[in-house]
Order: sequence, then structure tokens, then C-alpha cells
Amino acid sequence: MARTAADAKVGWSGLVLSVALNATGAAQAQTAAAPAAAPAAATDDSLTFHGITLYGIVDVGIQNQTHGAPISDYFVAGSADIVQKNSNHSVTGVTPSNLSNSRIGLQGVEPLVGDWSGVFRLETFFNPQSGQISDALKSLVQNNGRSLATQNTNIDSSASGQTFIQSYAGFSSKTFGTFTFGRQNTVLADGVAKYDPNFASQAFSLIGLSGTAAGGGDTQNRRLDSSMKYVGSFNVMERASAHLSAQYKFNQSTGSANTAYEVAIGGDYAGRIGRCVLRQDQGCGCGRRAQRGPGRRLTGLVPQPASCRRQLRRGEPEQRTGRNDLGQHHLRHLRPV
Repeated sequence: MARTAADAKVGWSGLVLSVALNATGAAQAQTAAAPAAAPAAATDDSLTFHGITLYGIVDVGIQNQTHGAPISDYFVAGSADIVQKNSNHSVTGVTPSNLSNSRIGLQGVEPLVGDWSGVFRLETFFNPQSGQISDALKSLVQNNGRSLATQNTNIDSSASGQTFIQSYAGFSSKTFGTFTFGRQNTVLADGVAKYDPNFASQAFSLIGLSGTAAGGGDTQNRRLDSSMKYVGSFNVMERASAHLSAQYKFNQSTGSANTAYEVAIGGDYAGRIGRCVLRQDQGCGCGRRAQRGPGRRLTGLVPQPASCRRQLRRGEPEQRTGRNDLGQHHLRHLRPV
């Protein structure tokens, strides 16, 4: 019988397939006969060693302001981002911490017993465009006695040249919550950062740039020294949980500041969240503030509200005052990312 071209093609295909199968079988036999190679060791590229993690953020960008002042080497945001009294000309330059504060820090977690762990954090803010530690008070002092036309950006902030903007240690449990002690963000500041749609960005959010909201009316109180803080979250039912935060600031023996406390209660249900914060300060200020004017230097002075400063100027003894701040964040729907 005569063979057609199609039959010849099928014959060649069968031959090629047969050779391929035989070659595969031989390779499998050789692989089975050879000793198994040891698996490659996993590469650990994390910055964690024995529970201690080195972390950091470098946030730097180019900014143009139609009405601004020269960029500061020390103010935490570099530029004012909003019109100030010395915003008198167009400014373009490299600015730090536009979306988030540039920082470097160490944080640690050490298992203790059960689900309890020891935790700590040491964190420093810095300005990457100048290489300086963020120091808003120095930006103020640099402009003492200068006319508005010759001033650069100078704004007060709780980031005032501290070696550690946060420094605390404590204990944490997934069941019972976290207790920490030291210098740390306030409960109110945590809420502002969490609910701000711009994530407290200093270039795009007014409440992110200004610590007044997070400080309950005083930017210096955005972070509290010598404070004890508790944060806990509990599932109460399906798709619902409750959140509780509390913080108390002790009056240290140095007398540099008086007591304060904050309590926050909130919850979420089916993607909707809410939070209510009660805050009270007892006394006049919780930090230090630069005094402005020709010839004055920063000497670690204690900031005081206007009423307290008036008393001191008249030579009257300082009186303890109480201030209550009640703030509520409205319910909003969390959209999935």
C-alpha cells in the first residue's frame, strides 16, 4: 500500500515522542539514583535580631510654595505648608517629612509567659535634608530679633530636639492589651492619626502639621513624658469589637509639669468605627517652649498658658488649673483597599 505524506508525518511524530519519553525516563532514573541535594538555606533579610528590630523612614521631597518662607533645617516639616505671618514670597526647595515623619528607631518584643511579652521602643525624629535632629524650638530661637522679611520657617512643635521623641517599655498581651511606661504619644494623638483621611501628613493635612489638635489645644502635649498608657481591643460579637485606651501622666519630683490623663472609648461594627476621647490636664503645660524676642535664648523653660504667664509676670504664685477637652470622631465607612 502506498504511504501518503500525512502517514509519514504521523510516523515521524511518533518517533520523536518515543525518543522524548525514553530520555525523560532515563533522566528520572538518574535523579532517583543520585543522593537528594540539601535544600537551600532560607535567606533572612529582615532587620530583626533576637526580637529587636531596627526600623526607619526617610521622607524627603521637592516642594514649591507660592507664599512661604525659607525652609528650616530644624523644624520637623521644614516648611510651614500653610500661610504664616512671614510667608512673603515664593519658595522652592527640598523639604523633609512630607507624608510622614522621618525617623529611626529600635523596637523589641521578648516572650515572657503565656501570651505576655516584654516590649520597648526608642525612636528619633530627624530632618534628612539637613541631617539634623528635628528641633522646632531651635527654629524659633534662630529667628529671635529678625524682621519678618528675613525670617525662615519657625513653628512650635513637641518635636523639640529630644534624643528620643518616644522612649517607653512595657508589657503586651493579645488577650489583655498593652501597658507601656515612658514618653509616648497621647491617646488623642493616636486617634487623630488613625481617623485623619490624610494619615496626619504634614504636607497635606492641617491637623497633621499642627500638633494643636492632637495635643488637645497645646502642641507640646501631643506627647507626654513620664506617662503610663494602656491600649486594648476586644471582640464582643461577630463583626464587632470594642477599643479602650487610657493614659496617665505622673507629676515628677522635678516639678517641670503637672498631671494629666486621657481616656478613649470606641468600637467598630460592620466596617463602621467611632471613638470618643476625654482629656484633662492639671496644671500649666507639659513641656518646654522657646521665649521669643531680641536677646533671649532657649534655656529649657517650661511652657505655660497665657493665664499662668500673666500670674508669673505679676509675681503671683502659680495656681493649679483644670482643663477638660472632649472630642468625638464621627462614624465613617471604611472602604476596602
